[in-house]
Amino acid sequence: MHKGAEQGRIKEDMDRILDDVLQEAEATFGSMSEDSLNWRPGAGKWSIAECLEHLILSVEEYTPKILEAVRRDPRTAGPSNQVTSGLRGRIFVWACHPDTTMKMPAPKSFRPKKTGEAPAGPSELGDDIVDRFLTCYRDFQALMDQHAGADWHRVIVVTPETSLVKFRLADAFTLLSVHSRRHLNQALRVMKAAGFPDQATAAV
Repeated sequence: MHKGAEQGRIKEDMDRILDDVLQEAEATFGSMSEDSLNWRPGAGKWSIAECLEHLILSVEEYTPKILEAVRRDPRTAGPSNQVTSGLRGRIFVWACHPDTTMKMPAPKSFRPKKTGEAPAGPSELGDDIVDRFLTCYRDFQALMDQHAGADWHRVIVVTPETSLVKFRLADAFTLLSVHSRRHLNQALRVMKAAGFPDQATAAV
């Protein structure tokens, strides 16, 4: 959430979050077996693979909306020196922040598609999920770089969930960045759950 922040500093903060997430995800999950990635800690709980798939789907849903917003407002005086979050932006960023303990269901289009047959059984995502996640979020960083010259305060993004909710481009980039850390933390907790099949990895 931003209160009169300079746009370049916001981007630096988001890049730092994403760099940490990408590095930790690759180091922790890069050599993990498909069985471990798809193991669920219980009925109704996501596997590591499902956490990563949810993050991929989130970026895939938001990217066209971000591109549409930038095309819709091509005029720009350059990056803004004063970016302030709107009310909706603050709410969405707060809801997706890793420090927020309140849990909310993900919108249907953001939920992992392959959920497995048994409620407590494994998910059924391929072992390419980590590579797909890394590629997706590197592309997302490139998207921020590509539009670093736009006015993140003035450009307004329509959310994928509903056209009734809109917020600033700065809030969209911030939301997706902090959201990645929130669900990476969730994936890391899966490794510490009782019964996780790769306990040697979880203990590292």
